[in-house]
Amino acid sequence: MTKINRIIFLCLLLLILPACSQLAAPAQTANYQNRLAQATKTVTVPNGSMVGRLVSNTLGGKPLDNTVIRLAEIYYNQDKSASNWVLNSASSPGVYTDADGYFTFNNIVARDYVMIIGDYDDQYYVMVQADGKHAIIYTVESGKVLDVQTVKAEFPLVKK
Repeated sequence: MTKINRIIFLCLLLLILPACSQLAAPAQTANYQNRLAQATKTVTVPNGSMVGRLVSNTLGGKPLDNTVIRLAEIYYNQDKSASNWVLNSASSPGVYTDADGYFTFNNIVARDYVMIIGDYDDQYYVMVQADGKHAIIYTVESGKVLDVQTVKAEFPLVKK
């Protein structure tokens, strides 16, 4: 292969590769839209649903596949000035992400939750606000689908 042929080949390769990566995005968007549409069709009052995608905050936004997500119920005092969350390993909602990091909680009790990523008995991450101190509260409403979009978790998970 001559030097000019190599240069032409490399130029073509540089043009084709970005086009290939752009082709993958619509499939993921379609997957997400299908999940959202399906959750919307199947949600029943008094329950709600939650959909989203889990990606790594530390690995350049890589989707976290086959990762467990649990929802811990929030319990408030009488005037809602204080709260605690409780993760019940027998009854708290839990799902695994798919190969692209997408997840769906179908027909869960409408209430406030805290999201726990990973195995609570071993390695896990509690989704927290930007201050790093307070958990993010996800409110699932009756008859509605909560679309949390993209959830970014610290990964790899740290042993607690």
